[in-house]
Amino acid sequence: MPVIKVQTNVKKVSDGFEVRLAIHMAKVMKRPESQIFVSLDMNSRMTRGQLTDPLAVLDVTSSTVLTPILTEEYTVALCEFFSQELALDSDAVLINYRSLSPELIGFNGHILTENRPFISTDRARFIIGVLGIAFLAFLLQFLKYI
Repeated sequence: MPVIKVQTNVKKVSDGFEVRLAIHMAKVMKRPESQIFVSLDMNSRMTRGQLTDPLAVLDVTSSTVLTPILTEEYTVALCEFFSQELALDSDAVLINYRSLSPELIGFNGHILTENRPFISTDRARFIIGVLGIAFLAFLLQFLKYI
């Protein structure tokens, strides 16, 4: 259940912006639209140093494990979206990512629970591959003595 909080000092944000953001990120995150929550705080007083140019600060919280590959993909998608919708350059968009355990997120009167493996599929394949190579090396050494 991703939550995307947007703060911006852009004066005019078109109607339906938050809905379009939810739809866009549902596709990017491969989640149903009903699971994407968007909060929009417009006309915030913001600065980057002494500059008060248009900016956006996003907090993206998710119950899934956020890897560097995923956050890079999400960052590209969000920056492109903000460029199209609010005419913001990528360097005017700051994104903070947080990955929370499902037990720390409440929704619909309950906490979220997911049956997740302790390790990722890619990591498991790597470990199995290394173990397979080690076993073959052991077997070859053993067969030398027979």
